[in-house]
Amino acid sequence: MNPAYMVRQMQENFSDLYGVRGRITSLKPLNPHNAPDEWEIRVLQSFDKGARNVAELVTVDGKPYLRAMRAFMTEKGCLKCHGHQGYKSADVRGGVGAYVMMEPYLAVERAEARTLNITHGGIWLLGLVVSGSCRAAAQNASRSAKPIPTPAGERGTHPPVARLYRRRNLRCRP
Repeated sequence: MNPAYMVRQMQENFSDLYGVRGRITSLKPLNPHNAPDEWEIRVLQSFDKGARNVAELVTVDGKPYLRAMRAFMTEKGCLKCHGHQGYKSADVRGGVGAYVMMEPYLAVERAEARTLNITHGGIWLLGLVVSGSCRAAAQNASRSAKPIPTPAGERGTHPPVARLYRRRNLRCRP
C-alpha cells in the first residue's frame, strides 16, 4: 500500500466523521486523480522555493474554508515507485493537504460573540443604573440636609470637610 492510497482510504472512511477533507498531490502525480488544483499548484510551487507548510482561509463555492498543506518529502523507500520521475532522497515530492469547512466554526464564534456582547452590555447597564442611583441618592440627601449650625461670628468659614463631619455627627446623634 502506498501513502496516497492510504490517505484516500482514510478520507473515504472518516472525512464525514470529522468534517476534514484531504489528499496527497504533486506537480508530477502518477495517478491523474491526484492532480493538483490551482491553489495546490501555487502551494506546491512555494515548496520548491523553500516553504514547508502553508495554511490559508479561502472561499470555495461561496463558502469559507481553511486549507492547509505540508510538504511531502521523498524518502529512500519512495524511490522504487517515484525514482523514474527524477526524484532524489530529501526532494519535495508533493504535499499532504487538508481543507476544513469553516462555517460551523464561524457560527459558533458568532454565537459566542453575541453572548459576550449581551453579557458585557448587561453588566455595563447595571453599572450605569447603580451609578445613577447613587448619584440621585446623594443629590436628594444634599437637598434635604439642614443647614450646618456654626458658632456665632464664624459665618461658615469651616472647610467643606469639617462641615461634612459636623453634618454627619449632627445626624447620627440619638
